[in-house]
Amino acid sequence: MNVQNATFSILRHALAVIISAGFLIVVAIATYFICAAIGNDAGGPMVLFLIPLFAVIGGICTPLIIYFPLSILFGWLSRKTRIPFWIAPLIFFALSFLFFVGWGVVAWKRLPSLGEFGLSAVCGLFFTGGFTIYWLVLDIGQRMFRRNEDAN
Repeated sequence: MNVQNATFSILRHALAVIISAGFLIVVAIATYFICAAIGNDAGGPMVLFLIPLFAVIGGICTPLIIYFPLSILFGWLSRKTRIPFWIAPLIFFALSFLFFVGWGVVAWKRLPSLGEFGLSAVCGLFFTGGFTIYWLVLDIGQRMFRRNEDAN
């Protein structure tokens, strides 16, 4: 990998982290304020500060800790096995759904109810949305880079 390809790869991942983190932060904070408005309960004076703070921390850490390594793994697998581009978000959703179901089983020490399976699916969809945005930004950047190389 030459210097230009390495630099472009780093920039693509940095842009993907910024955009997917923005999505995760905005959706998490909006969900909190919508639930607080519907329930007519903000939860106390510090909650208005702490929940958005944790949403920002989680929104920045999730792409760096989870999306970045998985995108590299899925990219490597797609080059080796020629799997279609859209399979990676489906695999990510399956993994995140199983993670949240397993977390529920461990936390509640029982099998989840149908509603808890639904909650696991919603949480999985939330994180899959962020990963899909990350994955699309990487793909769009790669296509632009190829088009630029073809023009030269």
